[in-house]
Amino acid sequence: MIDRKIALLAVGGALLGGCSMVEEGPATDAGMGNGSQASTAIPARDLTPDQIAALTYREFPGINKCFGDWAQNDWPRDMNQVWVDGVQTNPNYGKSLAFVQGTRVDGSPVLPERSDPSHAAGGPNGSPTGGFTSLGIGGTYIARMPLLVRDQLGDDILLHEVTGGSYTCANYPEVARVEVSYDGVVWAELAGTACGNGAHGFDLATLGDDAPWQLKHFGARFVKVIDISDAANLPNDADGFDLDSIEAVHCGGNERTIDLCSEGFYAWYEQSQGVDSNGNPIPAARSNPDNGLGLPEDVDDAADEPAGRLSFYTLGRNGGSIVYVFDGWVETTEVLRFVETSYGRNGQGCNTYREQALIEVSDGSTDANGDTIWVELGTVCRDGEIGLDGAALAGLDRIAAVRLTDLTDQNGSDGYDFDGVTCGQPLQ
Repeated sequence: MIDRKIALLAVGGALLGGCSMVEEGPATDAGMGNGSQASTAIPARDLTPDQIAALTYREFPGINKCFGDWAQNDWPRDMNQVWVDGVQTNPNYGKSLAFVQGTRVDGSPVLPERSDPSHAAGGPNGSPTGGFTSLGIGGTYIARMPLLVRDQLGDDILLHEVTGGSYTCANYPEVARVEVSYDGVVWAELAGTACGNGAHGFDLATLGDDAPWQLKHFGARFVKVIDISDAANLPNDADGFDLDSIEAVHCGGNERTIDLCSEGFYAWYEQSQGVDSNGNPIPAARSNPDNGLGLPEDVDDAADEPAGRLSFYTLGRNGGSIVYVFDGWVETTEVLRFVETSYGRNGQGCNTYREQALIEVSDGSTDANGDTIWVELGTVCRDGEIGLDGAALAGLDRIAAVRLTDLTDQNGSDGYDFDGVTCGQPLQ
């Protein structure tokens, strides 16, 4: 799966209750794994935002690393230079943030030389004699990734493990699973486990339906590695998964400001469809959220609907709702025009057929509980325009997502039939 390209605006919240917080020291070439190479370079601060946006998605054969996230100012902090021939000075590896170590199988402490969480920061060392962190049986390690990890084709995260000698997963099963988070508060598990020496891939496309929309859409800023080794299958001195490095394969953000007049919505999440006026399910033809993507088709006659589908998505009564997102950012100086489909009623006022929806917007920020912070803008009835000045008053300078919630009270109606969004008349 290829994830949607929007940058993270804000990150916050508690990471792991009761954990000791570990601050990593300055990175060195020795800890960078693939290290820097001599090349003609462009200092990051000399690049324009448009150049940054173009480079964000750029990947080079044989390197498979990530470029910076301009919204987080990670270019000057995490990468001192951008190499124009494809070699970069700072590969994108996790930074140790929190660590709760387990014990050895026999309950004794893990040896000190295997207990330094900073040894799992930076690039892989690959040596079984040092440069890794033993999680301990049941231990947990959290890393903050310098850049957002994004869902692209193939694996998005590589977990590097070190096991020396002739040990393999079959005869020495030290195993770990992975969870990811957008804000450090709400976590979601990725499919698969890591076991044995080497790199193990994890794909953000395996996130479940209940994962937060920000995590699927913006990406993961935090990665949690949890030891799940079965002590019954290991000797008494085994100390759990030996974490060498956490590597982001795909990352970056999108700082483009979209043109509302030519784009509309790009993707949808968190669909919760309501029912019709009799409490029955909405027909399947009216239940495809994809119909609300792109520009409105503004159909007024059923005979003019596109072949094989309808031009709208029905929210459904009793509070049906959905989150739509843009492929970029919308400035809060804009006006959103919502188009609704009620056959034969184009140009008629709301009072002739009251299908209504509450409009809320967000920049993706979450509160201390990991819940999305939504700013209520008002209600649209049938076709309607809402300015984003209300979002500006709430402290937002741009938005990435809109939540529509049905408020229809019209007899016989199955709720707001959403066709799409486009640009409205500019605010005066």
